Amino acid sequence: MVAYRQGAFLRDAGALPAAEQLFRKAHRLGILDATVDLGTLLLARGEREEAEQLFERAAAENHAGGLNELGVLRKDQGRLDEARRLLERSVRHGYDGALVNLAFVAAEQGNVERATKLYLRAAEHGYDKALYNLGLLLHERGQHAQALAVWQQGNDYGNHECTFALGLMAHRAGDHTEAVGHWRNAALFGHAGARANLREFYPETHI
Repeated sequence: MVAYRQGAFLRDAGALPAAEQLFRKAHRLGILDATVDLGTLLLARGEREEAEQLFERAAAENHAGGLNELGVLRKDQGRLDEARRLLERSVRHGYDGALVNLAFVAAEQGNVERATKLYLRAAEHGYDKALYNLGLLLHERGQHAQALAVWQQGNDYGNHECTFALGLMAHRAGDHTEAVGHWRNAALFGHAGARANLREFYPETHI
């Protein structure tokens, strides 16, 4: 466990090669959190095959994080039924964050009602990113008023993607004062899209 904790510290500090060595050591000791984090590190580096094997090993032990990561991989591979089953297992084993991915799969399979319920459930568990995704889903279906309401809720929770989306909708509606206000707020928290839009559409604005 010490090796895993040291690896997590080094990963968060950006020392990825050293973190990988410690994750591998903890993985060999059977620490499944390390197995999953090692897989995530390798996947980000493009080493998909080994990452997939690590996620499969963790998922076989019903590790919630491993089930979620493998579910996301299966989603990306277009294996949506398998992804759904894995993500449902992840939720059952205690990882509420899998609800966001499960909602995405439901939407991809055309079950918008279920996707909506899952996104809202995820938001209730503190995953405000779900509200941004739900807003996108509603907007794409032409339910613009509902999308705005959802993004406003996400903005109230402090989700800067929702703040950015509100700015975009205000800009398209010609409400430039509101657009600038939302984009300035998002930009102050480092949102690159908000900064870019302010420079392009409102160059007189200073952040």
